[in-house]
Amino acid sequence: MSRGKESSFLSGKAIYFITMIILTLGFVALLALHCILRNDSYSIIFLFLTMLLSFAINLLYDKFGFYASFALNFIQSMIYIYEIATQGKETSRVLLVGTFLIMIINLALQFYRVRILSQATNEREKNKKLRSDEISRSLEQDMNDRPSLITNYTNATKNGSTVYDYSVMPHLDPLTTLPGRDMVRDKIDRLIMGSTGSAKNDNTSYTTDSKFLVIYLSVDNASKLADCTGNCNMDLFIQNISHRLREACDPSDMLARSNDAQFIILSKRILPEDKLEAYVEKLTNRILRALRAGLDSLPAVISYGTASYPSQGRDGGSLINYAEMNRTVCYDNSDKVSYPAAAGSKPAVKASVSSQDSFSFEGMSRDQIIAVFEEAISTGNLYMSYQPYYTNERKLKGIEAFLRLRKGNELVPPSIFLAAAEHAGYMNRISSFSLEEAFGVIARANEKQGELSLNFNISASQLSLPDFISQFNNAVSNSGASIANLVLDVPEATLLSEMDSIRNTIEKLSGMGVRMALNNFGSGYSSFNTIPLLPISVVKLDPSFTANIPTRADVRILSSSVISVLHDIDIGVCATGIENADQYNYLAGAGCDYFQGTYMSEEVRGDRFIASLS
Repeated sequence: MSRGKESSFLSGKAIYFITMIILTLGFVALLALHCILRNDSYSIIFLFLTMLLSFAINLLYDKFGFYASFALNFIQSMIYIYEIATQGKETSRVLLVGTFLIMIINLALQFYRVRILSQATNEREKNKKLRSDEISRSLEQDMNDRPSLITNYTNATKNGSTVYDYSVMPHLDPLTTLPGRDMVRDKIDRLIMGSTGSAKNDNTSYTTDSKFLVIYLSVDNASKLADCTGNCNMDLFIQNISHRLREACDPSDMLARSNDAQFIILSKRILPEDKLEAYVEKLTNRILRALRAGLDSLPAVISYGTASYPSQGRDGGSLINYAEMNRTVCYDNSDKVSYPAAAGSKPAVKASVSSQDSFSFEGMSRDQIIAVFEEAISTGNLYMSYQPYYTNERKLKGIEAFLRLRKGNELVPPSIFLAAAEHAGYMNRISSFSLEEAFGVIARANEKQGELSLNFNISASQLSLPDFISQFNNAVSNSGASIANLVLDVPEATLLSEMDSIRNTIEKLSGMGVRMALNNFGSGYSSFNTIPLLPISVVKLDPSFTANIPTRADVRILSSSVISVLHDIDIGVCATGIENADQYNYLAGAGCDYFQGTYMSEEVRGDRFIASLS
């Protein structure tokens, strides 16, 4: 079992205990020398040195250090009392008085430290509340001074351009009243089918003359901004961003909100590189203005990516996914300022780039994409990988299954090859393959340990398949797996953007007794809103959340609160991305139920996992 990065452990709690032991042993050694040498001159020096060590232990190790130093001084005083009683030494009387003074000073130091820390904490909380109230007033005033955010989409013709009626369509984002991800995807599909008749069922490359551009624009550190401003204030920031982006977008473009502070712009114009950069810089500047709070500006990390039809996708889902995956940072002042920061910095927009060495499905026809997958299946380069996860007592609880595609020495990101499979009409085959493989492994594992569970990552594309329930039942039947040991991991983003299209499938699976877990919890700031949408038995903390636990006190407090709240409603918590002992020890102490990550175990193939059970 891998134990992760030992250097992280040595730099944390190990050094804490080692230095404590060294100081304590040094104190004991001085007392021993005093007893052995019995020299009055040395005794005064020993008292001075033990005083320094006592103060060091008290000041360096908080409450525990105070208790330890007090205990050591008490032992020291007992030695001097014994010398006075048996030998009547005057020097011992002086040393005893000095020891009592040291104990009194340590007590005073502890008292004032606790008092100062309490005052500092109260002051920090007071300033945080005042700052939050100031942000709320500033944002609300800004919103009141501007036109209403509520948008009425009506059938009309304006300046020769059609304004489509979105009021009769689902998937409007309730926070911003912008179209949601599903709506813009449907709009793209209608545009494509209007020019080609069908985009998914032919065997040709992307040859249609109709062209348009998808821009994916994201404030990547939105969750961190929510931490320092409060979730309610973050809602106001996002409303402000959406309003300013709507004003800045070209009138012929369609603006939609994907999730969190991520937006999609559908443009019927194919812009040259210089004009695209200027357009994105304009949009980025509007976001930065929206992130103003009074006289300050929040530290922002803004990225964007583009995808053009027909060269980089031929349906709405793949175009949006490609633009999202192709993002590059165009503005980043997070490493230059801390919140609150002075405003006035100007974004420098960079062109979106992608690695020339990375495998890409770009430009491939449907037949070519399918051939790639068929070859990968036959050669074993499309396979399932499994990462074990453990209970609080480090007992093996189960495994999580991941679908992997290898091209040469490179692992292709799942978001890329799944998008390619979707627009090539190959998702049925991918779904059937992954279910059969994963369920077969857990069935074999349960022959050795019947209580082990399988967490299976499920995508919106799979849940949207018309025959997914049949695939699921066939995989269960053919593998002999027990439904009681199967857990479907549904990503948080899927619930936010795809819930309407997958609700029926989820209800059927739940009726069959299939358990579900909410994946990627903590990657967005509104995660609690998604919990009532599913029959969730486990919530999985996202690695981006758990990674900050050793270094950020606010994340530690938040994680403890989240675990407590979820336990109150009978939902288990699994921490993913655990890479070191500090993360594990804190979350274990906070009551986290399950742990998964490289600190516990690396990913392994199915056969290797089965063999490890022996």
